[in-house]
Amino acid sequence: MPDTQQKHVTVAGATGKLGSQIASALLSISSSVQVHVICRDQSRLAPELSSDSRVTVFETDGYDAAKVREAIRGCSAVVCAYLGPDGFMIDAQKVLIDACEAEGVPRFIPSDYTLGMYCIHWFSISSGFARY
Repeated sequence: MPDTQQKHVTVAGATGKLGSQIASALLSISSSVQVHVICRDQSRLAPELSSDSRVTVFETDGYDAAKVREAIRGCSAVVCAYLGPDGFMIDAQKVLIDACEAEGVPRFIPSDYTLGMYCIHWFSISSGFARY
């Protein structure tokens, strides 16, 4: 039996390469998924996201606690796909974490994927995987 219960997920940093892919993947899972996106400039949002009626856009720099709380209100998860300077990565994610706590959001996935996607030496990684 198909799952028809509405699911709301917030993706912070949705105009970036990773964030837009996460938001698109969430939308492809089910027609009952609603995605709230947090971005600094909604004009940079991928057309397939900005034109989808299941996407609600919240434009903020990431530091506006009230706007962030509005974006995550009613969501069951927040996925952070921020990429920026250390200060932003720490401070803006702290705003998200505080908002999740205040709004009772049970799941937060931080933007710390352990390595920078632009600093990867693909050959050394792929040769390392070949051993397994």
